[in-house]
Amino acid sequence: MFFFVLCVFFVYNDEGDEGDEDDEGDENDEGDEGDEGDEGDEGDQGRALGSTTASESVSKFVFNGDGEVNLDDFFQLFLAYYHGSSDPRFDLDGSGVVDSADLDLFLDAFDSTAQAKLVAMAQDQIGLPDSPQLQQNAPNPFNSQTVLPYFLPEPGPVRMEILTLTGQRVAVLSQGQQRAGYHRLSWDGQDDAGRPLASGVYLYRLVTTEGVLTRKLVLLR
Repeated sequence: MFFFVLCVFFVYNDEGDEGDEDDEGDENDEGDEGDEGDEGDEGDQGRALGSTTASESVSKFVFNGDGEVNLDDFFQLFLAYYHGSSDPRFDLDGSGVVDSADLDLFLDAFDSTAQAKLVAMAQDQIGLPDSPQLQQNAPNPFNSQTVLPYFLPEPGPVRMEILTLTGQRVAVLSQGQQRAGYHRLSWDGQDDAGRPLASGVYLYRLVTTEGVLTRKLVLLR
């Protein structure tokens, strides 16, 4: 009887040990599955950092047909803007020309997280400036109208003004809060009262919280 009980004891222990090993194996399997899940999460996160899946509301911003709004779409739109294209695919507001308003529409379609992601991607891969930039007007010299382009790395208060060479301010083209990004302002050679200015060299000045940038332009009547 004692021998029988002893045998049962050892058999039971052996089964228990095997069960423990099986349990440990199951736990390891679950751990492996968890690891695989983590890897999946990391993969999803990596994809999320690289692109934004297009919803119905932003599907019109998928210019390359891959189903995602990503840097390539932003880059194509930016190039169209940079070259003054009138391609209707990129003329999002229907104004007849691709301008800064179209860039604004592109970014405004996304929440702040997606906006920050796209801007960070652009800064990293396109090489956006990290300080305000005032570019040369075009055409220059001009007669009836010229465009003054500039870039803001961050949103903030901005004033664009026209001055004579002696420092007298004759026109304020824009004043107020503006979003980050590329902007273009047009000037028709008139002062704030709507009077045509005489031919000559004038200054156009961009005033931001980071400082003042000034360039010269030539008006020919």
